[in-house]
Amino acid sequence: MIKMVSRKNLRKGIAGLVAGLIAAIALLVIALPVMMQYQQHVTKSYHIKEYATMLEEQKELEEKGLAACYEPSTGIISINNTLGRPVIIVLAYASDGTNEEVKYYQPGTLVIAPGINVLHINDNLGFTLDPREVKIIKLVTSRGTIIRPPFCREIVKVVSVTYEQVVEYIVRRLQGFPVNLYLGEEQIPGGLGSVLIGKVYAHGYIDYEYNNTLDLIIINGTTVPYNFVIPFVGYANVAFFMTVDITGFTITRSDVGDYIALVYSPIPTINTDTYGCYNAICTRFGSLSDPLEVTIYRFAYNYVSKYADGDAPDPEVDPLNYTLINSGYDYIIVGTETSEFDPAKDFDSAPSTFYYNATIYISKNKVSNEQDADIVVKYSIRHDSLGLARWDPTVEYVTINVNGETYNAKAFYRIHYLGFDSKHVDQFVVYVPIEQLLNVKAGDSIWIYVEASFYTDSVKLYDTSNDWIEYTYTPLKQIVDNWYSQYFGG
Repeated sequence: MIKMVSRKNLRKGIAGLVAGLIAAIALLVIALPVMMQYQQHVTKSYHIKEYATMLEEQKELEEKGLAACYEPSTGIISINNTLGRPVIIVLAYASDGTNEEVKYYQPGTLVIAPGINVLHINDNLGFTLDPREVKIIKLVTSRGTIIRPPFCREIVKVVSVTYEQVVEYIVRRLQGFPVNLYLGEEQIPGGLGSVLIGKVYAHGYIDYEYNNTLDLIIINGTTVPYNFVIPFVGYANVAFFMTVDITGFTITRSDVGDYIALVYSPIPTINTDTYGCYNAICTRFGSLSDPLEVTIYRFAYNYVSKYADGDAPDPEVDPLNYTLINSGYDYIIVGTETSEFDPAKDFDSAPSTFYYNATIYISKNKVSNEQDADIVVKYSIRHDSLGLARWDPTVEYVTINVNGETYNAKAFYRIHYLGFDSKHVDQFVVYVPIEQLLNVKAGDSIWIYVEASFYTDSVKLYDTSNDWIEYTYTPLKQIVDNWYSQYFGG
C-alpha cells in the first residue's frame, strides 16, 4: 500500500511554478547527499565536485535504463526498468492542461522493480484527475531522474493498440533513443526525418531476408558478441554497433542476449560463423572495421534484462552476478552472468581445469519447490588452462527438460578477456522456445529461479537466486511481421 501525503490541488495558471518546483526538487534530491557528505566527511571542495559528478553520472545511467509510456484510456503507466536494481519514486506530477496535482511519497513506498512495471495514476499514484484527460505526467526518482512518459500511442503505431498489446510491443529506449522508429515522427531530440542515414554492424543468431531488386534487408534475432583485436590494447567484444549521422547518436553493445529488428539498405556483406554460438550458426552483417553507410527504415532494439543477485560465495568469484532474461521473436533467452576474475589468481589454488555449471527453472506459475517447475535448463562449460594466463572454454552440454523429455538446446556466450588473455565465459544464455513449450502469450508472467556454480577438484563455489524472478514475456513477433509485410509484401 502506497502511503500518500495529501496536498491541495495547485491553482490554475501556475504550470511554470510547478515545473520549477519539480526541477528544484529533482536538483535537491541530487544536492542533498552532497551537502550531507560535505557536513560529515568532506573538507575540501574538490571532494564535493567529485561526489556531485558521480551522482550526476548515476542519474544519467538511470535515465538510460528507464523507459515508460502512458495509456490515457486505462490510466496506466508502463515502466520498463532495465537497470537490474529497484528505483524509488519520491514525487509525481500530473496535469490535464487546466488542473495540476503533485504527490509526494515516503521513500521506499513506491518502488519500480527490475522489469516491466504497471502503475495506475489513480490507484497507485493517488491522483484524482480523469486519466483520459491527463496530458502531462512526470515522475521524480530518489536520484533526481525525471521520467516523462509519452502517450503509448506515440510509441506504438502498429494497427490499433490496446493496453495489453502495449506490453507486447516495445516501450524501451536506449540513451534517449527510442526502440521503435517510425517515419516522420519526432522521437529523438531535434526531430527525425523520413529516414535515418548511418552505419550498422551486427553479429548473432539473427534471421534475415533481403530483396535484391530493392537492395533492402530485414534482420531480427539475438545478438552475440564477436571478438576483435584492438592493437596494443587487447580484445574487445562487440555484438552490435550503430551510428546515426543526423543526430550524432552512437551505440555499441557487448552483451549476449540483446534483441534486434532492423530494416535497412543496401544489403551488407553477410558471413556465418559459430563464434560464441553453441549448437547454432551465427551471422555477421557488415564489417566493424569498415561499417557500410546505410539508410535505416525501421529499428527496434531490446536490451537484455539483468537481475542482480545480492550475495556471493566469494569476494572475487561469483557464479551468479546477474540473471539474464530477454524476449525474442517468439522465444525467450535465459542465462547467467558471472563476476570478472582471473582463475589463476582468484581461486584458492590455480587449477588446470575448472567448470561453470548452471540450472535454470522456468515455470508458468510460481511454485514453492523449484523441482516442480515446468522447464529445467542445464548447462556446463569446461575451462582448460592453456598456460600464460589463458584459458580455453568448451561447452560440455546444454539441455532443456520438459515433461520428462530432454532436448539439446541452442546457447550463446561471451568470453571475458583481460588484455589479450582469455579468462572465462562470463555471460551464457540459452534459447528457449517458450511458446512451443508452454502455453504462454504476450504479457504473461514467467517465473525463473537459478542455481550456478564454479568448481575444481578442490573448490566449489555455489550461488542461487534470492527468490523467484517474475518476468513479463514481451515477444516482438507482431511488430517484425508487420514490418516484413510492409516492406516485403507478405
